[in-house]
Amino acid sequence: NILSVQESPSLFIESPPLVSLAQSAGKADMTKLLQKFDPAVRDARNRDLGQRGEEYAFENEIRTLRNGGREDLARKARHVSKEDGDGLGYDIHSYDLNGGDRLIEVKTTLGDATTPFFIFENERLVSIERKTQFTLLRLYDFTKLPRSFEIVPPLDDFFSLQPTNYRMTFGKPL
Repeated sequence: NILSVQESPSLFIESPPLVSLAQSAGKADMTKLLQKFDPAVRDARNRDLGQRGEEYAFENEIRTLRNGGREDLARKARHVSKEDGDGLGYDIHSYDLNGGDRLIEVKTTLGDATTPFFIFENERLVSIERKTQFTLLRLYDFTKLPRSFEIVPPLDDFFSLQPTNYRMTFGKPL
C-alpha cells in the first residue's frame, strides 16, 4: 500500500534513464501478454493508478512550493484534470519558485523507469506549443516507494513515440 503524501518524504526527481533502442525493443513482448487481459478491467485499473499518481504529484508540488517559501503559489496551483476534466493536455498547473507556469503531465506505472506508457495527442501537442512550461513527470515503482524523473520537451529526444490510435470519420479524403 502506498504511503500518503503527508507520511512520505518529498519526491526526489532523478535523472531520466538512458535506454538504447535495442533495450527498449524487448519491452514490446509485454504488450502481447497484456492484450490477453480484459481491457475494461485493465483500463479501470490504469485510470485509478493514474489518478493516484496525479494526486501524489499534486501534493508534492504544493509541498515543494511551501518549502520554497511560496505559499502564495501553493494556493494558486491546481489539479486541473480533476477540477476541469482530462482534456487540457496536462494534469497539474503549478509554478516554479519564480512564479513561472509549470504545466505537468503525470505518467504513473507500477513497473520500472523504462516501462512503456501512453501519451495522448493533446498532451503531445501541448508539449510542442507550450514547451517552455510543459513537464512530463514520470512516476514509477508506484506501489513500492514512488520514484520519478522529469522530461522537458522535445519529448522525442527521450522517447520513441508510436501512433496507436486512429480517428475514423465518414467520407474519403479529397
